[in-house]
Amino acid sequence: MRSRRFLWAARPWQALLEAWLLGLAILFLLWVQVDSAVGIAAVVVAVVVLQSDWGPWYPWTMPARGVNHLEEGQDVAAQLLLGSLGGVLVALLGGWEVTRRDVL
Repeated sequence: MRSRRFLWAARPWQALLEAWLLGLAILFLLWVQVDSAVGIAAVVVAVVVLQSDWGPWYPWTMPARGVNHLEEGQDVAAQLLLGSLGGVLVALLGGWEVTRRDVL
């Protein structure tokens, strides 16, 4: 009797395909974990930075700062208008940068 090392010893391409798919699944899971860890770390830092002088400039603190200013009686429409105009401006500048050609 011969011992079989792989599930499909007669067809090695199936074993290679299985190993490749398993590696791909592991890479996907690692990517999701790293992505989640970076987001959680940014939120933890945002909680600490929110009370400091750097708070207005850290991207993850901007929503919380906006809500805090609403409690002080600021207008919701002004914040929505400024945020929308800023988003449109960044989208236009990004589109212009992407379509720009560098020709000698």
